[in-house]
Amino acid sequence: QPFWGKPPVHFWATALSFRLFGRSEAAARLPGYLGGLVILLATFLFARRFWGRLAGALAAAVLASTLLFLGLSGSCTTDITLASFLAVAMAAFAFQAVAPPGWVRRLWGLLFFAALAGGVLSKGPVALVLAGLSLAGWMLVAGRWRTILLLPWWLGLPVFLALSLPWFLSAEKATPGF
Repeated sequence: QPFWGKPPVHFWATALSFRLFGRSEAAARLPGYLGGLVILLATFLFARRFWGRLAGALAAAVLASTLLFLGLSGSCTTDITLASFLAVAMAAFAFQAVAPPGWVRRLWGLLFFAALAGGVLSKGPVALVLAGLSLAGWMLVAGRWRTILLLPWWLGLPVFLALSLPWFLSAEKATPGF
């Protein structure tokens, strides 16, 4: 009987790691460590873009030195995978918000939607809730409600749906009411 409690991205990454490196504790933890590296990179790039290279390096160093981050990065849970996709989505949103109009802004916007799809495929709709609440809080505090209109919705929503919907439809078809 299939268990559909969690979407598949983290489990796919773990299965790939097992296939490439054999079944071991290290191979099981590798997707989490890679997710942690993605979070560190997103943190560095975000802080560097808005506050300079030193701020980026310090932000990544402080994050890398926390026990909770280190523990979660080395764990075999969907949480770090979700967090990595959310970190990329939030950084992409910020970068598109300050990019000049044109293809670069659209590219950052598309990365935002793709990363949200990855988050949904990591832990479900909670990715949309967490991203939405974070963005709404920022827009409220910053008074920048119109920033959401900069996203390439006409192309981003189809990208999001094309990446995330097939698995949910397949799961529903295989196990009605999953």
